[in-house]
Amino acid sequence: MKTLARGYFWWPGLDSEIENLAKACSDCQELQNAPAPSPMLSWPWPDRPWSRVHIDYAGPVSGKMLLVVVDAHSKWLDVHVVTSATSAVTIQKLRSSFATHGLPDVLVSDNGPNLVSEEMSDFLRRNDIQHVRVAPYHPASNGLAERAVQTLKRSLEKQREGSLEDKVARFLLSYRVTPHATTGVAPCELLMGRRLCTLLDRARPDLGARVQRKQSQQKEHHDCKARFRTFETDDAVLARDFGANGGRWKPARVVGAAGPASYLCGFDGDDRVVRRHVDHVRGGPEQPRPTGAGVTDGATDAKAAPEPEAAMPAVDEPPNLAAPGDPEIDGSLRRSSRVRHPPERLSYG
Repeated sequence: MKTLARGYFWWPGLDSEIENLAKACSDCQELQNAPAPSPMLSWPWPDRPWSRVHIDYAGPVSGKMLLVVVDAHSKWLDVHVVTSATSAVTIQKLRSSFATHGLPDVLVSDNGPNLVSEEMSDFLRRNDIQHVRVAPYHPASNGLAERAVQTLKRSLEKQREGSLEDKVARFLLSYRVTPHATTGVAPCELLMGRRLCTLLDRARPDLGARVQRKQSQQKEHHDCKARFRTFETDDAVLARDFGANGGRWKPARVVGAAGPASYLCGFDGDDRVVRRHVDHVRGGPEQPRPTGAGVTDGATDAKAAPEPEAAMPAVDEPPNLAAPGDPEIDGSLRRSSRVRHPPERLSYG
């Protein structure tokens, strides 16, 4: 307008008078462009999880509404699928989230009728929750919830299969384990202190299973030449003496077990009781069988065959047909009477 006026005439103060005329025109002011945006005011980051939550509704999606609840500290996201976005339904779903994570200190929402109703105000007042309502028609003031709604909608549009509930569940699992762009940490780690197990974690090698498999292979390789040995208390054994004898085998007696594979041994003629691994203990020499009259071939221990209190009745024994001099009778060793000739060796003359 000012350029057009200067093309025909000019006087001092022409530009300012035209500007004042335009400002006084109500129609011109109603159609003016929006001014430059004001500097951004960021919400303070809470120092603990679930201290301030932002809520908003998304939808309709497939004929249903989605209640989005975002934690300002961890960026954790809860999504509830509802058929109607009334105050009663909103309170019911908020109770479900609060039962899991506890009551927040502050709840931020827009000025929707279902969020500013008397019923909602009474619910928040009875639970001592401060209700902060952002400026009307300014979604950026509740930007955390608005961004969550946008991310949710885009994810649901990309999924082709499954019901709405299935799509929401898949989105939530993927979102909660993905490091957030602001915090750099997955929401599940900030809120729950741990990572959620996903299908990608199944592909990661299990360190415990790997160690157990290696130990089983080592045991199998070692035990192919090993022999299981056990000893009882007071068994006569040979144990290594790592003292003055330099690890030589020395007669000892088992005093008791000192572990799953070790024993307490007392050396013969010595008051020492030492602990030895089963690899350093072996069975002692077998005791010779007693010989003489009145001792049968099968008798090994006098305590094992106590004498009966009453004499047994005599039993007719079959006649002994063995010839005199038989080793089964007199105990002498019979040798062969064959004449042995020395071997003929080759001689080189």
